[in-house]
Amino acid sequence: MNLVIWRNFVWLFGANPNDNTGTIIISQEDFIKFLEAMGNSYEFVELYD
Repeated sequence: MNLVIWRNFVWLFGANPNDNTGTIIISQEDFIKFLEAMGNSYEFVELYD
């Protein structure tokens, strides 16, 4: 899977587990590590200035 990420995105990523009992927040660095560990590719794009 190739994920396209807006370069100016605020870098805290949040996700809820399937039962919606909490939220997980991770940093940009940890999110990129996770993508790489899972074998996913990614690219940053500029949408506008």
